[in-house]
Amino acid sequence: MSEQAGRYNYERLGEKPFQQLCNALLAHCFPDMRCYPVGHSDGGRDGVLPRDGKPATIFQVKWTSKPLKDPVAWLTRTIKEERASIERLVSGGARQYYVLTSLEGTAVPRRGTMDRLDEQLSAYSQEFGVEMKVWWRADIDARVDSAPDALKWAFSEMLAGHDLVRYLIEGAQAASYDHRLRTLVMKVLATQWEEDAKVKFKQAELTSHDLAALFVDVEAVRAAQALSTRALRSPDLQAKSVGGAARYLLAARQPFTLVRGEPGQGKSTLGQYLCQVHRAAFLKKQAGLEGLPVGTAPRVPLRVDLKDYAAWLDGGDPLEESLPSAGRRTPRRKASLEEFLAYLLRARSGGLEADVTTVNDITQRLPLLVVLDGLDEVAHAGTRALVVKHIDDFTARLQHSVVVPQIVVTTRPNAAALAEPSPEKYETIALSHLKPDLRIAYLRKWAAARSVAGRDRRELERTFHQRSAEPHIDQLADNPLQLTILLYLLHKRGNSVPANRTELYSSYMETFLDREAEKSPQVEEHRKDLEEVTAFLGWLLQAEAEKSSGNGRIGFRELKRSILTYLFDARKNTDLVPSLFTAVTDRVWALTSKIQGTFEFDVQPLREYFAARYLYEYAGADQRRFDTSQVLRHLVRRPYWTNAARFYAGFARANELAGLVEALEDEKDSRLQPLQVLTATWALLADGVFSSRPRSQQRAAELFLDDLSVVLLSIQMRDHHNLPTLAPDRGGRELAAALLSAVDEDPESVMAHDRVRVASRLLKDSPEFTAWWLTRLRAAADRPGEAVWLALAATAQAGNHLTPGAVPSLALEGISCAADAVTAGLAPAQGSAAEQRMVAAVLAGHCSDSSPLGTSPAADLLRVLAPQHFLHKAAPSDKSYLFHRAGTHQDLTVSATQRRAAWQRLVRWDSRLGSVREAAKGGLGQRRTTALWGNTAQAVGAVFGPCWLAAEAAVIGAAAPWTSSSPAATRSRGPGPWVRTPTTVCSFRRSDVTASTAPGGSSSTRTTLTRCHGRPGYWP
Repeated sequence: MSEQAGRYNYERLGEKPFQQLCNALLAHCFPDMRCYPVGHSDGGRDGVLPRDGKPATIFQVKWTSKPLKDPVAWLTRTIKEERASIERLVSGGARQYYVLTSLEGTAVPRRGTMDRLDEQLSAYSQEFGVEMKVWWRADIDARVDSAPDALKWAFSEMLAGHDLVRYLIEGAQAASYDHRLRTLVMKVLATQWEEDAKVKFKQAELTSHDLAALFVDVEAVRAAQALSTRALRSPDLQAKSVGGAARYLLAARQPFTLVRGEPGQGKSTLGQYLCQVHRAAFLKKQAGLEGLPVGTAPRVPLRVDLKDYAAWLDGGDPLEESLPSAGRRTPRRKASLEEFLAYLLRARSGGLEADVTTVNDITQRLPLLVVLDGLDEVAHAGTRALVVKHIDDFTARLQHSVVVPQIVVTTRPNAAALAEPSPEKYETIALSHLKPDLRIAYLRKWAAARSVAGRDRRELERTFHQRSAEPHIDQLADNPLQLTILLYLLHKRGNSVPANRTELYSSYMETFLDREAEKSPQVEEHRKDLEEVTAFLGWLLQAEAEKSSGNGRIGFRELKRSILTYLFDARKNTDLVPSLFTAVTDRVWALTSKIQGTFEFDVQPLREYFAARYLYEYAGADQRRFDTSQVLRHLVRRPYWTNAARFYAGFARANELAGLVEALEDEKDSRLQPLQVLTATWALLADGVFSSRPRSQQRAAELFLDDLSVVLLSIQMRDHHNLPTLAPDRGGRELAAALLSAVDEDPESVMAHDRVRVASRLLKDSPEFTAWWLTRLRAAADRPGEAVWLALAATAQAGNHLTPGAVPSLALEGISCAADAVTAGLAPAQGSAAEQRMVAAVLAGHCSDSSPLGTSPAADLLRVLAPQHFLHKAAPSDKSYLFHRAGTHQDLTVSATQRRAAWQRLVRWDSRLGSVREAAKGGLGQRRTTALWGNTAQAVGAVFGPCWLAAEAAVIGAAAPWTSSSPAATRSRGPGPWVRTPTTVCSFRRSDVTASTAPGGSSSTRTTLTRCHGRPGYWP
């Protein structure tokens, strides 16, 4: 008999399939299991279960096709043959060693093969220093019994008896279900591929609207880390660039991300592109993606317009799955996001069956990307809160899946405290303004799509460079949508382009209509009515979206009826409706049909522009005392209309500006929504709304001078990254001057630091702030007021651009003054007492949370020896959760290039620091030891004597559980604990108390390590 007794015929599988079966069982039992490829040279390990960064448990599979007379001797011989591999694995951190075998053991006490082998394994455990165990055939049978059917059926050759009968009956059904699921997913991917293949803003005269042909990867910064994943490596208090947003999100470093961006900044385009990249892997469509960010691990992408989800919750049928009913809509307020995804799958697959069970199956079995686009387009605050609740619930249900999905939510900046996904789970990244290199890259893509080549393209590029040197044109070009319009106007009009945001849109629509009028007599004949009706439709769709959770679309009949009603109420000729309707719906410039039978504006900013135009030019036309300033007040206090308010104010004539400022003053005095009013007023100033009337502009700028406004503005500038740039000639200079004047009056005020922070940001590209601050510092140098002006300089990092000769002779009395000088970026004369005091402040640990600025020795010491650098070395990326930052400690990011340059300057400053540089590099044989930290601490101590900076390096090394004291670490006698690394390691690991006292008794609260709670049995 060639087969052994048992429920499963492992002998029929063969050696390699049996190993694959064992790996599948291990992966099912241990989600963190690492399984090695079958048939490769594996070094005595078929599978590894890691722990604390080490291969803690080793699994080795042994198979035979025939029963053996003495399986104990066979297994013992096998272990002896693996001696060298086992010893190597134990030295690498292995704690347990398992042998998995297809052999059947016997259970007779003491004489059976199972007990006899246990005795042998006990001896080997002592010999090798590792716990050794075996899984016999019965052990594997038990685990196969408890495994899912899908796992068993993947190895159907081993099945027998009732298991085989059940597979023959139900296995075909399972295969059929998988086939239907695949068909469903592929149809949805194909449909959404076509939907997202084109950019949303379809400009005329472009030969290509392909998304890939026009896509540029807009850069982003991390505005906030998810609270549940905060670690030293991912700071939330200091924004950190993540590079291109698409490249970052394709790497999927965090599963849940909220993407913020201003109107027209490319949020939806980003979502489209992410989905297209993943779809391309399934649909075999890689053409056009050359040179663009691509992912390495494909996910099944589903893109959801949240305005559609909101309309569906309200009882609508936004995807037209079925014919609309004549009766009253039934809201689905309690319906989950999974239910809507099932609805989307049915609609986008052509009506194939899909329900919540289908969605759950997809989320559990497939790596998923869900892009929830346009949270800001959910206008009703209550509906938005409900949508966010469903998103949070959906996230909570999926975050513990075997394959955790990636969820990306896009929205505009939120100044009205509207609902957003949970900061506990979602990190936040903010799209940045386009940098010059991306602008040129987009210009060339746009020119290629428009067939502008050769001399014409060079002329366009020359004109763009020339005009973008102007601050206001430069500001318009920092936004992809506005850049698209600007390039169109530059190509059509040359240098004759407006410098105002609203005028830019108006010029674009005017030029566009000129072109349409040349081609269509109907447009030429009804041009005025066409503009008015389009403006009315913009207002109607915007208002309906806010009023009734609409999605910005209008049906064919409703559109025609709305136009007819409007013309009738305005007492215009309704006989023009057929031709007017044709002009509106057939022209890409106004409305477009993305879903059959409905019409909408290409992009939301275009709808907001027309809504604002209607309110300014046509609303209240028949009322004698219609007050445009009151319209602005209502727009400003409604978050959904903030962008429309910017367009609306941009239409204002010079004699209306004073009234608009008064309306903003009244709205601010109401104190209903101070942050909303603040950000809206700032945007109007940045848009240049008041620039033609300096008095009105100054009055608007003065709205930011009260204490509350200064604090709110300071927080927005520090923690958020979506405030538009306020140019000096658009109120920035007046506001900065007023703030600095207030600081002059009382530099010790609690408000002084916020005023300085705002003023320095407003004047960051101007020498005015540095001149103002330096004059006052020189007057206070070596006097009691020196500390005050140094503290203010630290807030603004004001000394960064000063040469050593420009820095006055400073007393720097007290460690805090020296620390402020370091933070400010000052570089005193070499060898001066001020330089020595700044170095002492760094060594004492009082500058560890400062960003190193300038090229002083103190700043360079921070670049190369800051505690964060040693924490990064101690916490690999997959172990960053082991370290938590206490209080408000920041992470300092210093590139390798910056570190090299800093070391070169330091060694020139003091040649003894060459030994510190060598110690900080590490060396051969030091891996998984405390040598790097200990040797660096010793070298620092040898140069500077006892200091907190050296002690921190030693303690950080001691805190890393995957390091151990080793002869690789130099042991020498000397003052301070950092030269006795093994003692420090042992004492630290015995104690739960964090070191908080420097050698000599001085305390430091600047940088601390805290122990965090991990999984049971894990350190910490």
